[in-house]
Amino acid sequence: YSPEGPFIWVSPLYMPLSWGGMLISFGVLGDFLVKKTQSKIKGSLLAALAMGVYVPFYEYLAQHANWWFYLNAKGVGGVPYFIFIGEFLIGIPLALIIAKVKVVSFKEVTVWGVIVGLWIYISYWIAYKIQILIL
Repeated sequence: YSPEGPFIWVSPLYMPLSWGGMLISFGVLGDFLVKKTQSKIKGSLLAALAMGVYVPFYEYLAQHANWWFYLNAKGVGGVPYFIFIGEFLIGIPLALIIAKVKVVSFKEVTVWGVIVGLWIYISYWIAYKIQILIL
């Protein structure tokens, strides 16, 4: 990253904003797919699959922009498998969460934000363990 520019702790300001945009986008996609398929499971899994394929493309672009890269990790196009798995796992509950937060107070949305943050951590912990132990 460029040493100039606004940062939040050690992350560039755009990073949490980008995460927020992705989470909302795939949550809305999931909400749409739940309604279209008339199935919470199918809609959620389809949106999670889309997230698990689309978001790693940004990792690929970051590598080719010389922003960051991964060493000694099996993957596709320089993107480790755990990124694909982690994004898929993160995407699973988003449709249901988006449907819920459309009708709750700001305080409840904040609580859901914390829950999603914990789910991101758990998802990547699981994904990394799968990469290390199985792949």
